[in-house]
Amino acid sequence: MDLIVLSYCIYLVLGICLTLIIGKVLFNRGVIYLQDVFGANQELASATNQLLRVGFYLVLGGYILLTLKISGEISNIREMLEILSGKLGTIILAIGITLVIVNVIRTP
Repeated sequence: MDLIVLSYCIYLVLGICLTLIIGKVLFNRGVIYLQDVFGANQELASATNQLLRVGFYLVLGGYILLTLKISGEISNIREMLEILSGKLGTIILAIGITLVIVNVIRTP
């Protein structure tokens, strides 16, 4: 199998798994913040949490697909791992920065 095709497969699998795991954690933990914001209206907090989860999946899934392309050739496994680590590291960094910004905005 071509190393570029193998890289695509690995990137998609890891990117999707990462998205699902982080989305589940954010969904489970985020409801606490939303219940605090919406107070007595638990139904609205739950609905908002569902919408945020769908939005998270759509945004991150779109980003993964947009960054899928690898330009140039991959001649060995080392180059493939370096490219994959850069792409996955960018996803993790973007999520982390977003969470820090949201937490700073949320904190009084």
